[in-house]
Amino acid sequence: MPLQLDLDTTQRFLPAVGYDPQYPYGWEIRMYNDSTARSLWLDGGSAIWGEVERANQSGFNVAFSVCPRGAGRHGDKAHVVQANALWVDLDAEKFDASDPARGKELALAHLRRALPEASQPTILVDSGFGFHAYWPLNKPYAFDLDGAREHFENLLRRLAALLHGDESVADIARVMRLPGTYNFKIPEKPRLCHIIEFRSERCST
Repeated sequence: MPLQLDLDTTQRFLPAVGYDPQYPYGWEIRMYNDSTARSLWLDGGSAIWGEVERANQSGFNVAFSVCPRGAGRHGDKAHVVQANALWVDLDAEKFDASDPARGKELALAHLRRALPEASQPTILVDSGFGFHAYWPLNKPYAFDLDGAREHFENLLRRLAALLHGDESVADIARVMRLPGTYNFKIPEKPRLCHIIEFRSERCST
């Protein structure tokens, strides 16, 4: 039986982290495995979801660009025009490389200790082998001034360092695993990437 994606969760999640169907250029949806990668663009229509579902069911991982792309739909950071959220990747292996389940417990416990309740992530995603934490912003952070990209990435690095997250993910061109799709890090044991906490609050930088 094919894996059943949770695209209702996907389409609830994306607007919460800033997806706007009126944005003129779109968000990148990247599908990849060990040998190949290809991208689709989410720009107001829903026509891509059938292809995304078929790719994920056939073993492709699916990720989305946390920051929307600009004109030309290039994936490098020079073409990212704004950020709509802060994010951190808490990898279970960083907390316990020998026992992923215990690593997830330790990662979550550290998140709870490191931040006061009012500063906990608005959206927390179980990625399958860790957690992705998101803090949607109350207004977009524009990269229209010299140094703005570097300043925002410094914010991401400081947040990752505080939470013992993966500092390599502090990259505005980063793609992150898409909730509602399956994680094929262990191909024979796919795990559903799913939201475990979801609140409507937004934060400022």
